[in-house]
Amino acid sequence: MELNNKDKCTYCREYGNLPCDECDKKAKAMEQPKKYIKVAVSERLPELDKRITVIWESGESCSAVVQENDYWYSFEMECECDTPDFWLEEVPDRESELIEMLGRASKTIKSLKLSMLAHPDYTEGSEFDDLTSIARDQENEIDSLIQSVKQPK
Repeated sequence: MELNNKDKCTYCREYGNLPCDECDKKAKAMEQPKKYIKVAVSERLPELDKRITVIWESGESCSAVVQENDYWYSFEMECECDTPDFWLEEVPDRESELIEMLGRASKTIKSLKLSMLAHPDYTEGSEFDDLTSIARDQENEIDSLIQSVKQPK
């Protein structure tokens, strides 16, 4: 994705060069798919004057904004609305990063397990045997987690 002129840094805007590192990071952040998490109003409020989606316990939702003194304004109903129970916060989708990190952790555990099995003091029932068993369990748990995340929703 290419940044529009107002999103570019001063240098890139004025000289029209290839994007600098800062502008490149902005462009990549804009490309990432977004996810939303449900945040309880009792936990924390959203930023003031920022348009968000709010949800009540009944399941009804609308686009609204919170203003000072806990004043909620609904754009869809064009009126002040009751304090909702939840609001949706946009967060970056980091699923692929997490899968990659879990893969690296799994490879590290496999490597450690092989090192323990090759250790000269390794015997059944030894401390190394216990650690190998723990490593095997963690490796299986990570592999299972990776597979569950990769499955279509």
